Amino acid sequence: MSQRIEVEARLESDGRVTPLAVVWRGRRTAVADVGRQWTQEQAGVPHRHVLVMLPNSDRLELALNQHNLTWRVVQTWTTPAAV
Repeated sequence: MSQRIEVEARLESDGRVTPLAVVWRGRRTAVADVGRQWTQEQAGVPHRHVLVMLPNSDRLELALNQHNLTWRVVQTWTTPAAV
């Protein structure tokens, strides 16, 4: 996995996680939409992966380490800046 990220999230009663905002690239940004989620084990540790979209259409795959409750950005799809 790549970089650590701060995530404000709500834990739902069914066990799903709903990210509300992220601090990414030095800025706090509200999450515009939440996509699919899945659990994947890495080195024996379960991680909850969540796809999110930011207001500028950047998309992030986030992973929550379910042992120490830290978040990481696994993959990004960014929107090119307008010229």
